[in-house]
Amino acid sequence: EGFTAGAIDWPAPSRMNEGPLTIYAYEGTVFLPVTITPPATLSPGQQIPLKLRVDVLVCHDICIPESADLELSLPVLSSPAQPTEHAALFAAQNESRVHRVETPGSFAIDDGQTATLSIPLQFLDGKDNKPLSASGIRSVQFFPRELNLFSYSAEQSFNVKAKNLIVTLQRAENSELPERISGIMTIDSSRAYDVSF
Repeated sequence: EGFTAGAIDWPAPSRMNEGPLTIYAYEGTVFLPVTITPPATLSPGQQIPLKLRVDVLVCHDICIPESADLELSLPVLSSPAQPTEHAALFAAQNESRVHRVETPGSFAIDDGQTATLSIPLQFLDGKDNKPLSASGIRSVQFFPRELNLFSYSAEQSFNVKAKNLIVTLQRAENSELPERISGIMTIDSSRAYDVSF
């Protein structure tokens, strides 16, 4: 008792085709970091079991729901723990984690069938935390959190205008856009941003 768990730090998904469907999913090894805050009453020498329930949808031609109950026992130490053989994996994950953009962009309805998302390039950091260069952008993909707003199968297009990155998406049939839209935007499959509009 006394432990608290933060939200899952979701990585950027990929856009995939499974049969006639277009889905947003993960493949290969996926890290889902969660920050666990322990109570101040722990004593060195204790073994603390961490338990979790995992529910996933495994897809290959068809999608099958899978579940697992997992448990990890960790010791309470009086000094900082030493890195294990898995430290490099966590370091690599931290380098590729989604960057949160605090300042929201804007969105607009174009012709009733499409919507455009616009965000200033100055809010998107590139290498060495410098502003992202428009000339270096080759691909952009937006993954909305809100369901059924946009067509998953339709291709997204982008351009840069007046130092703003503009993404055009096809609206889903009979969709009603909310006041705010949020999601993850990937650029060149190497940078990912948590953005809102």
